[in-house]
Amino acid sequence: MTDTFVSMIALPASPEAFRDATWADVLPFYDALAALPLEASSAAVEPWLATWSRLDTLVGEAGTLAMIAYTGDTANAAREAAYLRFSMDIFPKLEEQQVRLARKLLAVGWSRPDLETTLQRFRTDIEIFREANVERFSRIEELSAGYQKLVGGLSVDWDGEAKTIPQLQPYLKVADRAVRERAFRLGAAAYLDKRDELAECFDRMYALRVDVAREAGFADYQQYCFTAKHRFDYAPRDTEAFHDAVRQTVTPAVAQLMEHRRRSLGVEVLRPWDVSVDLDAKEPLRPFDTVETFVGQARHIFRRVDAELGAQFALMADEQLLDLESRPGKAPGGYCTDLAFRGRPFIFMNAVGVPDDVNTLVHEAGHSASTISPRTTCPTRGCARRGTRPLNSRP
Repeated sequence: MTDTFVSMIALPASPEAFRDATWADVLPFYDALAALPLEASSAAVEPWLATWSRLDTLVGEAGTLAMIAYTGDTANAAREAAYLRFSMDIFPKLEEQQVRLARKLLAVGWSRPDLETTLQRFRTDIEIFREANVERFSRIEELSAGYQKLVGGLSVDWDGEAKTIPQLQPYLKVADRAVRERAFRLGAAAYLDKRDELAECFDRMYALRVDVAREAGFADYQQYCFTAKHRFDYAPRDTEAFHDAVRQTVTPAVAQLMEHRRRSLGVEVLRPWDVSVDLDAKEPLRPFDTVETFVGQARHIFRRVDAELGAQFALMADEQLLDLESRPGKAPGGYCTDLAFRGRPFIFMNAVGVPDDVNTLVHEAGHSASTISPRTTCPTRGCARRGTRPLNSRP
């Protein structure tokens, strides 16, 4: 927030105040906002919106920090409990308060041209909100946390050394096909050993999401999700058309590339452990050996591309807004999320010293470039809806 920001109610100075909060600690702030009088012609509307926005960013960042901590160490019971407190209790109930305040604003007929999309989002949220879904979202978040814990704890034995599944990636790039196959099968077997638990998790989440959609009056979860994510400019039929275009244009091209790869490797049948090895290099390319080197090289790359982009990435590195290395207990995949109160992004990934890591970091940094900004008051900079889901997550 700017130094001249004046809140209509007394708010904490930072998200730290909500770090250990329960819903009973959070609700009075939203009750106070709901109790304030509003009129469309009143000069109080915009300060009220700014206060709502500031409150959302305070609670939202506290919850996002809990998510970051948990995904960084899913075996830590205290971090798990903190994450579940936000994702299962606070955020599902906060959804109801967001709708409550949106109704209050829309009821007075206030509008502003540059916030018309925001007001459309509010109208959509009101339309699809169902109290019965609050508990369903809580259960979905519990299952999601369980999934992260399950896959974050996977490891394999590689010549007497325990390795995470991401740490097998370098072996998928070596010239020795037997080594590649061994690495692939070990990683796959680790997931297959948990097949029943993963299938149960999926089935339960699927059923809950179907129930959420039907409760809100939608035929299926896809229809519901497009609406809930405020996809006003395109519909499922548009993505289906895109999928058809990919199938007709890209899929044949990929098939040709795979056939070229098969012939180049001299194998009768191309297997999953054959798709990552470099066809031209005698030894696998290793772009970095340590995360420190990785970050240093990334600083140089971004600075060469654009001075502002370089400065933004340097700021993230200096403020320790990067969690890049793979380690036991860390959730898989990568994401960029938003620390809304301070106007900062955070990048999470599982780097193991392969070229794909560079692609991932550049990709996630692309998301982060739109997040770094001066702290401003705007009613759109609220916490993540329906839990502390990352902005860009790839399990």
